[in-house]
Order: sequence, then structure tokens, then C-alpha cells
Amino acid sequence: MNLNNSEWNKKYLTIAYSETINGTEVDAEYLELFRSFIAKNKNHILTIDHPKYNEEKAYLECSKIIGFEIGINNPKVPLLASFMYAFIRLKYRDHLWAKGMALGQRLTNIKYAKAIDYKDDFSKIYNSFLTTYDVWITPVCSFEAYKHQNAGKPFTVNDKKIGYTKAIASFNFTTAFSGHPIVVIPIGKKKNGMPVEIQIHSKKWTDKKLLEIAQHFEKLTNGFEKPIL
Repeated sequence: MNLNNSEWNKKYLTIAYSETINGTEVDAEYLELFRSFIAKNKNHILTIDHPKYNEEKAYLECSKIIGFEIGINNPKVPLLASFMYAFIRLKYRDHLWAKGMALGQRLTNIKYAKAIDYKDDFSKIYNSFLTTYDVWITPVCSFEAYKHQNAGKPFTVNDKKIGYTKAIASFNFTTAFSGHPIVVIPIGKKKNGMPVEIQIHSKKWTDKKLLEIAQHFEKLTNGFEKPIL
């Protein structure tokens, strides 16, 4: 495999894009900037599309694997899994993440292997989808870059309360779980001076091609602009 081979003819791209992932709310002004960027790619083939999978199952299995790998060297403390569930559930208000992490603490090696098998199957779903297109473009999270706040505090998006992990993890846990490459580039700033970005996803082992495409997309933006804090 030649990782220096870009496989891009520099003429046109087949681009899939999604205005959200898993139906998660996206800030209206962010979405406006996202749509404006997509419209600038009219010389390419644009399709609204996304990978098809069971979000809850994937999120739970991902959390189980993390829970197992974090807990592999933990002392065998009674009720540790229950304490972990309660801490994550109360702090982040995320039942699935808390459940997965707690179950991961108690996984046998065989069940861990089954979770890894699911991860491999999930990765194949993503890679099959990304084989159909050169890239897939999505928002990075529900809103623009934000100032530091306490972890677990809900966000307000379009006058709606949205959970801390829902607003962020919905957009990036699948990337980490499937293991495919992405590049993030800024596409503009909101009126409040804070930048918004896009994620550019591609299939495995196409890193050089992805970086070249990202550089191409950067020409359609103002590049990095220092936020107004």
C-alpha cells in the first residue's frame, strides 16, 4: 500500500455531507455558515448522505470498551462499577455512557473480544460508506468554539437545552470508534467572533488524499482567524 498516493485527479470530488449527526441540534448561525461553505463546492458532486447504524448500540459498545480498558488495572473494589455509573450519570447526565463504562468494568475477556468484533463491524460500515465518496463533511459539534465551562453543564442551542455529551460526543465518538481519518478546518466566524469548523472524513489509508482535499477546501475560506474573546 502506497500511503503517498493521493488517488485524487484534482478535477472534481464526490462529496457526501450531513448538516448534523444522529439528529443532534446544531446552532442556527453555525448551520448557516456550514450551508454557505457547502454551496461554494458547486463544481463538485454533492449528496446529502450519512452512514447507517444503530447509534445507541455503537455508543454503548464504545463506552464498554473504554470502561474495560480503563479498568483493566483497577483494584477489585466492591461496587466500583456502581460508583462509576453514579458519578458519570450525575455529572454528565448521560445514562448510556455511564452504563457502558460500568459494564466495561465487569467485562470478561470473551465479552471484551465480542465488543472489539462489533467495533470492527462498525468500522466496516463507515469504510463502506466512505468508499462511495471521496469525503464526508459534517459539523464538528452543535455550536461554535466556546469558552471553558464546567464539564457536564448542559448547553443552550437554539433556545433548547442539550446535554453536554450529546452536543459534543454525537459528532466525534463515531470517528474515534471507527478509526477512520478526519481533518478539521475553520470555515468562518459567528457574529460573536468565535470560529466554527467542519470535519472532513475519508476512508482508511487515504490520509495524503484527505490532507490535499483539506488544503483545497481551505482556499474557499479565510483560513484561521484569531477569535474575538
